[in-house]
Amino acid sequence: MPLVQKVLELGKQRMGRYVVGIPQLASALGISFTATQEGLQELAATGEVSFTLHDHAVCYQVLHVPADPAALAGALAARLGGAERCQVGKLDALYSAVAAAVLCKEPAEQEAVIRTDVAAYFEAAVDADGSHPPALVKQTSNYLTTDIRALLRQGRDTLTTSRSVARVLHGLQSSHVSADVWRKNPAWGRHAAVDFQTVLRVAAAELAAATEKADT
Repeated sequence: MPLVQKVLELGKQRMGRYVVGIPQLASALGISFTATQEGLQELAATGEVSFTLHDHAVCYQVLHVPADPAALAGALAARLGGAERCQVGKLDALYSAVAAAVLCKEPAEQEAVIRTDVAAYFEAAVDADGSHPPALVKQTSNYLTTDIRALLRQGRDTLTTSRSVARVLHGLQSSHVSADVWRKNPAWGRHAAVDFQTVLRVAAAELAAATEKADT
């Protein structure tokens, strides 16, 4: 079958299994992400294959190549960035509500505090965007810049974006940042207590400086 053949061609073998990205598989077959997943489910239903999905992510399929691909990429990045900020804002609001409730001794008081904070979150005129993290989240860290520079030297071929650098320092795995590769590095998760956006900004500045230096 074409689907199975593409899995064998594109997949990487790990402990007797083939690992392949759904977008990569769909692109090679010339079909949609949904059709690819449905094809795998049909094969699994007949007992011909078994599969599991992991590293879930939002995927966009470009149906028509626009006149300005860079503008489309920028619009998608802005949309995903906004979604990320909203998700972070939700977590910040949840943490703040629970942290305030913990200070109350009686269960009824705790419930009242949580209800009040949750109601305020949903009634707010502007969505929480993660720009005001709880006090627990640090805004700076000793050796942050030094660690970023060291990472850029060590992973100059793999850590090519500020986000990949920030992921290593926060100990966050992705399809681009493998925990198996970076977990033993002393920098893995070393600055997890620092606001992710702060790490991202510093990493972007250091990456730009390193790129400029390499070009001169």
